Amino acid sequence: VENWGIWKKEKSTFPWTYHQQETCYITRGRFIVTPEGGEPMEFRCGDLITFPAGMKCTWEILEDVEKYFDFQ
Repeated sequence: VENWGIWKKEKSTFPWTYHQQETCYITRGRFIVTPEGGEPMEFRCGDLITFPAGMKCTWEILEDVEKYFDFQ
């Protein structure tokens, strides 16, 4: 993951759509992702996550986030 991009975001809530599949490794923070029509899921430092292409969701950042990310 050291060659992946880095993304940082402060405490906030916003809608998001994944146009490509994204795999990310969380290095700091805590957040909830609620897929459109789905159940909220909480993630935190140390989690490795894959979000599918086409997924629409809402992010709620509870603690400032930093993550490595890679699009496929």
